[in-house]
Amino acid sequence: KPEKPNRYDGSADYNKFTRFCTEVRDYTDYYRIPSRRLASTISRFLEGRVWNYYAHVLTREVYLGKKHTLKEILLGIFNYCFPLNFREKLRTKARNFRQGSRDVREYIYELETLLDLAGINEEKDRIQQLWDGFRIDIRVEL
Repeated sequence: KPEKPNRYDGSADYNKFTRFCTEVRDYTDYYRIPSRRLASTISRFLEGRVWNYYAHVLTREVYLGKKHTLKEILLGIFNYCFPLNFREKLRTKARNFRQGSRDVREYIYELETLLDLAGINEEKDRIQQLWDGFRIDIRVEL
């Protein structure tokens, strides 16, 4: 039985947001919340600026008869809370990410996380970024 999701305040913190999404998905799946009740159920776990999204956008759409999927609600929250260029900034950061003083395992973990967040999913692009970011001494050994 899942716990109630932690409240989400609308901060543009991807880790907080993904945790919220996971907790909400587990909660709504376990309790089999019907689509007509998803928005109001999720609203109980919103606060701060993201509450405004619920109050001014979702409630109006629900009133007009729109049924939302969980994915649509969470995407709407993401688009409301995160800057328009959020993913582009992450792509730039990923392109410039280098191993530096990190050990190989730490570098790979951090790079994979960054690539996932940036939406870079093509295997060849991921491998190229991994290679380009390795220190020269490691590239020579490989």
